[in-house]
Amino acid sequence: MSSSAETSNKAAAPKETGCTVLLYDGVCGLCNNVVQFVLPRDHKQQFYFASLQSEYAHGILQRYGKNSDVLSTVYCLENTNTADEKLHSKSRAVICVVSKLGFPMSLVSIGIILPSFVRDALYDFVATNRYKWFGKHDVCLAPTSQDKERFLG
Repeated sequence: MSSSAETSNKAAAPKETGCTVLLYDGVCGLCNNVVQFVLPRDHKQQFYFASLQSEYAHGILQRYGKNSDVLSTVYCLENTNTADEKLHSKSRAVICVVSKLGFPMSLVSIGIILPSFVRDALYDFVATNRYKWFGKHDVCLAPTSQDKERFLG
């Protein structure tokens, strides 16, 4: 392949290639708080974000055979647009996110030693009650102008 073809292929690659995308419920208070927690701690700027209500998330979930109408599951898409791309859900998605945030947050990833049915039962309990505990917005919150390029849509 010529170097000009390589350059044009790189230019055409999505900006989030090789990164991690957090797919979250854009109207959920807890989910929005998590995004606001991750943003300043993502020193390597490896995370991108997309609400589950977005066309971007719909396309990803459809590609993986997931129902994009189900808003009770958070997803973490790792190594985007590469041969190693993986979609994690529920507690595994949470562990994926915290493991990439560095110390001390990465300590939470020790939860991987628990069986997934235990982790996911706890996740489902929180997911079932999250609107009651953390509120629900009428619309997805808009990112700040500083963070806008990290939101996919």
